[in-house]
Amino acid sequence: MRIFAVLLAAWALAGGAFAAAPTPLSVDAMLTATRAEKVLDSMFTIFDQSIRQGMAASLQGQTPNAEQQRLLDALPGQLAQAFREEMTWARLRPIYVRVYQEIFTQDEVNAITAFYKTPAGAASIDKLPVVLQKSMTESQALMGPMIERFKTIQQKVAADVQAAK
Repeated sequence: MRIFAVLLAAWALAGGAFAAAPTPLSVDAMLTATRAEKVLDSMFTIFDQSIRQGMAASLQGQTPNAEQQRLLDALPGQLAQAFREEMTWARLRPIYVRVYQEIFTQDEVNAITAFYKTPAGAASIDKLPVVLQKSMTESQALMGPMIERFKTIQQKVAADVQAAK
């Protein structure tokens, strides 16, 4: 009886450790409910805008000549195209399914799916790209000072490495 009580206590303390992993079909249902593929598509637009903003910030007020500007204008599109070609839904979906199966239980996947099928869940998915875009735009102001700090740190380490020779 005492062994049974100890095993029962250990099982209770383990919590969800023994909970069922979600099925691939249920994870697919969750990815559909969260419109994961559509969110991925919106990330491509955000990626492109982020590249453009980063390039503008990196120029630090310098005006490129016409040829430099032409090359710079083409870069975000080329990077975005490469990103789109490499990060396809067909490649990412199996990764998402595997990761969700490793991290979530069947009950959690069911609850997440149910939430995203509600009006509030659907609204959060619909508004997520705008939230991400606005967050990235507003956090862009933090990039200049951070890049300067990185440069200072890099220069100090380079000087320290040179002095240690």
